[in-house]
Formats: sequence, structure tokens, C-alpha cells
Amino acid sequence: MMTDLPVQSFVGNSSTRNNLSLILHEEFHNLAALYEEDKAALFDGLEEATSPVWREAVWSMVWGRWCSLESLRTA
Repeated sequence: MMTDLPVQSFVGNSSTRNNLSLILHEEFHNLAALYEEDKAALFDGLEEATSPVWREAVWSMVWGRWCSLESLRTA
């Protein structure tokens, strides 16, 4: 799920990671940070509609992508 797969984009090229690296560092700092404690709020009210396995898979993807973005923000 963290593979840099080709995307259709008019930003730069077909790499999501490369396209993100084109965003000005000043703009990165305007993003609200994501914390592991935000996991509960993200899934609040979805406990009956989704399985724990699904929620964990989605969180793993969201958190992994956030950490990847953070590595670009702090580079």
C-alpha cells in the first residue's frame, strides 16, 4: 500500500512521491500535523460499520503516507 505507483497527474510526472516533492516547503508547514492519537477520532462512529481489521488497514495506510510526507517536509 505504500508503493509509489504511477498516477495520472498534471503536476509533474507520474510519481506521487516526486510530485509531492515539488510542493514548496512553505506550503508543507501549513498542513495540520497528524498524530497517532488522532486514530480514535478518525474512526469515531465507524465501529459498527467497519471491522477492526479494516480500520487498522486504513490507519496503517494513512499513517504510513503521513510519515512519508513528514520525511519530505523535514528534508
